[in-house]
Amino acid sequence: MKCGAKRYQVEIEIDGEKHIKSVLARTPAAARKNIRKNYGIETRIISVREEKKV
Repeated sequence: MKCGAKRYQVEIEIDGEKHIKSVLARTPAAARKNIRKNYGIETRIISVREEKKV
């Protein structure tokens, strides 16, 4: 875990289905980059939101 990392909820669309994935990253841009690396460049990213602590 990197210093200053937060957990983000990323809503993505894969093959016409919407999924919500949880990603650990420092910034929303880094979260998007991580999703593209894991699921491919063609994956459509709908939104990136920081998870709130309970």
